Amino acid sequence: MDCPSHHPPPPPDEVKHNPRMDANNSVQGVVESMDISDNHNESTSQEKDKAWEDHGCVLWDLAASSTHAELMVQNLILQVLHANLLVTTSSRIREICLGIIGNLACHEGLLKHIESTSGLVNILVGQFIEYNIKSEYSSPLNFHFSLIFLMD
Repeated sequence: MDCPSHHPPPPPDEVKHNPRMDANNSVQGVVESMDISDNHNESTSQEKDKAWEDHGCVLWDLAASSTHAELMVQNLILQVLHANLLVTTSSRIREICLGIIGNLACHEGLLKHIESTSGLVNILVGQFIEYNIKSEYSSPLNFHFSLIFLMD
């Protein structure tokens, strides 16, 4: 077995009894062990969206608490939500992301973090425009107030 010079090789008896200890599949074993759904790449997009929805709703609820909201912002949730808004095709995940950001914006001092997260305000304005165009419940007044909120 070839090992990097700075890593000692595993004991011979472990290599013999553990087929996962060769260079080709040891990384794959780690990746498989990190699969929290234990489906080993058989999970569908719907299952992942459902898991995201479940965990996202918990975060949405937690974002209503100022203590939790501050902790979430310190742990870069705004960057995570921004990335999700850029790539998601699910309207439910988009709704959850916007709900979390909305709850975070209700806490004094956290709005500055939202404003300073690169590209996030542009995404939010785009989402409001898209929602107001698609929604039968929207009005120009709602859109105007949304923009005022974002620009304050």
